[in-house]
Amino acid sequence: MPFDIPYASLAQYSPKGTSELADISRKLMYRVKNGERDVISHILKKYKKEIDEIQDPFLLKDVTFVPVPRSSPLQEGDLWPSLIISEELLEEGYGKDIKESINRIKPVPKSAYAAKGERPTLKDHYDSLQANIEIEKPKKIVLIDDIITKGATTAACYLRLKEAFPDSNIKIFAFIRTRGLVPDIESYIHPFKGKVVGDLTKNDVNREDK
Repeated sequence: MPFDIPYASLAQYSPKGTSELADISRKLMYRVKNGERDVISHILKKYKKEIDEIQDPFLLKDVTFVPVPRSSPLQEGDLWPSLIISEELLEEGYGKDIKESINRIKPVPKSAYAAKGERPTLKDHYDSLQANIEIEKPKKIVLIDDIITKGATTAACYLRLKEAFPDSNIKIFAFIRTRGLVPDIESYIHPFKGKVVGDLTKNDVNREDK
């Protein structure tokens, strides 16, 4: 089952950079990952011009935002950064609504704490997710995530949603993308459009940044 999914991101962070900007980017990443609503809101308000560069077709007024699930099934009171980002985007006039159309039905290890080679694979994510078919089928869906690295989580969500809603147009928006192969960055705000590509049968996924 090959896939080719358009994605966009607003910011970037450098895991290994040594500059002051790289350090700022890492601090921003942690704060977004921790769902700090004031930080997310501030960035969305301050960088509207930059958001304009990626608004079409990812953040238009006719799209439904679907927050990407956490690594474990959601419990009452749990922090859900992707939902917070979705809510703040809606507050700023982007998108038309939010639907919790994809659920985590069993936990997977958190990628941030997994050793190299032990991160959950595309298939691990796929097997742990379930589409919510009880809701109205949105025509245009944008999966909202906090951080995108290779794209395994969002790609697995895409595959589950595409099975449930085959006629829906589905894309990805991540607040921040990882720049692990870049020695340093010149700006932590860097609107960008790319693709997440792969094949479920080969358990393969990658982020194409062209």
